[in-house]
Amino acid sequence: MKILETFEIEDCNCIEPTLMDQLEEGYTDMAVTLDADEARLLIDEKEDPIALALHSSGKWIVSSYIYREPELSIIEKFEQCGGDIFQETLADYTDSIREYYCRDIVRDFPDVVEDNRPGRDILITELIEEVFGTGCGNIKTATDFCCGSGVATSVLNGMDMDTLSFDLDATLISLGIQKGRLDPGRAMCIDGRAASMFCPPTDLCLALMLGDINNINYMIWESMIGEILTIGKKSLISVATESEAKMVEGWLTDEGASVSTFENTRDPIYDRHVLVAE
Repeated sequence: MKILETFEIEDCNCIEPTLMDQLEEGYTDMAVTLDADEARLLIDEKEDPIALALHSSGKWIVSSYIYREPELSIIEKFEQCGGDIFQETLADYTDSIREYYCRDIVRDFPDVVEDNRPGRDILITELIEEVFGTGCGNIKTATDFCCGSGVATSVLNGMDMDTLSFDLDATLISLGIQKGRLDPGRAMCIDGRAASMFCPPTDLCLALMLGDINNINYMIWESMIGEILTIGKKSLISVATESEAKMVEGWLTDEGASVSTFENTRDPIYDRHVLVAE
């Protein structure tokens, strides 16, 4: 794992159980109260602290500060324990943290069943090129929002886009990694309502096959539509039904987005109703 190479250690555990837990301040307090005999501080290219590795009870425990601010207590803990300072770019370390949690996901969900319908990648390619043109112009970076097992991610990568992907379903993330459609360093298991905390702005936010959107869960999806607009300069969204499309169009318009909609007749099952927003 890249994280082991970064700290030059043989094994470690992150004190935050999941990537979503990286947002929680309480894990900083847990780290600084560990009874440790050695520490390794990681700084980024701006020399800001982004992680602390602590050797405690014969094991290395890593606490990271990519998604929450490091506190002064982290530096004090490092000085108290003594140790070395390491340096890594923030982007490379973030990739290593994503890889760490994806490794855990594949370990926890090794037995997965293929969910990809043959030919779906071709339909997705045709849809993207219909909207943005062959080659997709100046679109160089993308976020695959609710990526499933990564079929759309593989399409975006095939178009030479630098793609970051996520889904809340860990079994689908595991499937995508095992099938080679998702890169462990560029995939995450997170809640879409917090997507902008983990995903930097990109040229395109692709959100295919959203739903089921109904009168009970609509507030969850409305929140995610806001996240899609926050992330993507351009957004391409698909839903299954006309009623879902009308709800999504209303939320996009309420957020001040310019929206166009059309019916995608090439795929009656997955991406029937398409919305493009800027």
